[in-house]
Amino acid sequence: MNKLYARFAIFHFAFCLIFKFGWALLLALVFLFLAAIDSIFLPLSLAFALFAVIAAAIEAGKLIHYMRKNKDDVAKTMKDIETNPEAYYDPDNPNCIRGRMWVMKLKEILHDGSSVEEVVAAFEDLCEDMKFDGILTGRVTARLSDEELLERDLLMFECGTFRSINNDFTIALTRQYPDGEGEFFQFVVEMHFEPNKENYKIFEHMNSDKVRGDFFDYIRGSKSYRYAEKHACRSVQIYLTQT
Repeated sequence: MNKLYARFAIFHFAFCLIFKFGWALLLALVFLFLAAIDSIFLPLSLAFALFAVIAAAIEAGKLIHYMRKNKDDVAKTMKDIETNPEAYYDPDNPNCIRGRMWVMKLKEILHDGSSVEEVVAAFEDLCEDMKFDGILTGRVTARLSDEELLERDLLMFECGTFRSINNDFTIALTRQYPDGEGEFFQFVVEMHFEPNKENYKIFEHMNSDKVRGDFFDYIRGSKSYRYAEKHACRSVQIYLTQT
């Protein structure tokens, strides 16, 4: 398990260093180039480089914290599987651990009284890494084959009144990603509303690979989003499941 932690920490450190704090590295290189002309720029170069490394290390540390916290909850989670299939956990699958960390992270941020603005913003922030891959719009995915699309994360937006979900009017945001074993994990955030004549007529469904613009702009322009802005939800559910 310690080796697994180390692999995740190294990968996350490199990812944050390049993508999240790459701007600081870029400035460090610029000032380093200028330092060849005037040494006064050398401290600035070192400062930005040090900032990027320390910030990325902190992010990696947060990841280990979530993983260790998640490990301590394994026994309870495995017991929950017997009564709730959605409480899925496989401690030997890194992709499952990844999803469980998302569940824990958003459960710390969101609650039953959260607004649709807060829910969508939190989900969008969690999917920030996908923007580097172009998956949040259809511009990149339109050029990919079906096989290539299956290897990438996919976002899904769905709303409606479903008998399988307590007859509630439900807005569901899903991040689907490969489980490494030929199937998929689905990280799901659901907002539940009291069903009524107004929301009973609202049904929407869209995947991120079908949207030409920004996926979250599409969500914020939807009928269900406008409805949720004016009505309080009665519960927010966050879970990980497997197809």
